[in-house]
Amino acid sequence: MSYSFLLEDAIEYGLEEAIILYNFYFWIEKNKANRKHFHDERTWTYNSQRALQELFPFWSRQNIRRIIKSLKEKQLIRTGNYNNIPYDKTTWYALEDESLLQTLGWNQPIEKTESTNRSEKGNQAIPDINTDIKQDKENVLPFEKPKTIKKEHLDFVRLTIEEFDKLSTDYGQATVQDFIERLNDYIGSKGKKYKSHYFTIKNWMRRDGVQKKEPVKKMTAEQKTAARHFTPREE
Repeated sequence: MSYSFLLEDAIEYGLEEAIILYNFYFWIEKNKANRKHFHDERTWTYNSQRALQELFPFWSRQNIRRIIKSLKEKQLIRTGNYNNIPYDKTTWYALEDESLLQTLGWNQPIEKTESTNRSEKGNQAIPDINTDIKQDKENVLPFEKPKTIKKEHLDFVRLTIEEFDKLSTDYGQATVQDFIERLNDYIGSKGKKYKSHYFTIKNWMRRDGVQKKEPVKKMTAEQKTAARHFTPREE
């Protein structure tokens, strides 16, 4: 499976932002063609955090919230709430500049499709379940699951978010950053190529005798109770 994004967006805003932004391009253009979800002079798409995580399973909800926040801070998207049900948690998204859609040049037109969303009649989204993306999931050709998405560290080192988090958990972020800098300098000076920077860093750590951090042991219920009732003795 593969995910699509615009190269210029990835360069200017970041790879993660470019992937979700392309997703919004697709659905807002589709809704525009279907003449639906038009509010306050903009075309919108709606989505819950749960649906976004199902579409991008390699990101946690926390990561998705961070990327959405970044897109808003860069003034690329805005969020809204056009749900008729007060307790509805679904968030609506629109582009700050819809003229961007005119420059995309899709390979094929976005077909007009009959809506099957049962909330369409009342213009309501459904909290944490059927959304624009989920209801037409079988039609989402541009957004397939990738094998890996690697993030750039310094000039030459590439690690997935999961690889970086795993190294940081096992060895500490300061140690990981030190080995990233060493690997980056070595690649830059020697032109060496490695199939996996993650395993290269792990091998270098093993070679240098770097030990994994001791996991923090959780207190048992009895220990927590004893700690709460502990009274230090006066000398």
